[in-house]
Amino acid sequence: LGLSGKGALTAPGGAWAGAAASGGASAAIPGADGLAVALPPSNEAASSVQRQRLLYLAGIAVLMSALAAGLWMSFRAVRREAELARLKSDFVSQVSHELKTPLALVRMYAETLDAGKITEEGQKKEYMQVILRESERLSAMIEKILDFAKLERGEKTLERRAGDLVAAVQEAAGAFAKSAGVAVKVEAARPVRAAFDKDGLGLALRNLLENAVKYSDGAPDITVKIGERNGTASVMVEDRGIGVPADDRERVFERFYRAGDVRAKKVKGTGLGLALVARVMEGHGGAARCEPRQGGGSRFVLEFPRRTDATDHPGR
Repeated sequence: LGLSGKGALTAPGGAWAGAAASGGASAAIPGADGLAVALPPSNEAASSVQRQRLLYLAGIAVLMSALAAGLWMSFRAVRREAELARLKSDFVSQVSHELKTPLALVRMYAETLDAGKITEEGQKKEYMQVILRESERLSAMIEKILDFAKLERGEKTLERRAGDLVAAVQEAAGAFAKSAGVAVKVEAARPVRAAFDKDGLGLALRNLLENAVKYSDGAPDITVKIGERNGTASVMVEDRGIGVPADDRERVFERFYRAGDVRAKKVKGTGLGLALVARVMEGHGGAARCEPRQGGGSRFVLEFPRRTDATDHPGR
């Protein structure tokens, strides 16, 4: 280094040539005494600072994204819990009402008979039939709740055995039609074999048929079709009732859930029937779906794997 005639600090020729050739630049900084200091290029240092800043900003962006995702997941979890709490509350209220109505009828008719106010034999028989019908309704409701609880806890075992699905469906549908006093058409183009639990099939089919009757205006028009779809054995229950809105088709199989139009129409129910159907089909390694039906109404599809091995599976 040396002083120029003008009092500037200089370097020997070519000392910073390499830096200049690589794109560097020098600067002359005047001092208080007029001495100018020529500084070496600082591109490398600037690049390092810039990288650190970019990494810092990227880290902040990642942290903010993770925080936003966490908050969103927490919000969804809280919302689901709130929705489940509301559904449970609705369920308790609905079940209480469903139990109270038949109990009140049974008590009223029993007290009337006990008081000796009915002397005509025909009327006595009529009263006894009401008591019997409402008692069976209570029993069926309690049995449904208990069945669902057992499936939820994995306490109910489904014993799948290879068999004639058509014959099993005809038997279950016939028994329901007789007890409910309705007509149920069963259609099958040919025999269909599958591995299924006979009681579980009957339970799922009965709940679907009960829904078809409950949500039909006037005399129900119900058809059960057995066939093969996409390599699986299928049972389809079709009706011409009020149908299921598109937004509710995925959720109708959730426990306690009831479609909005059903609540608006104040149709009685516990919100467990279709959830019970879904649990039964899960135990079969199959699936339950709700589809729109051309011309109105609903179509519920039960799909059974075509496996023919006789195996035991838990209810969940």
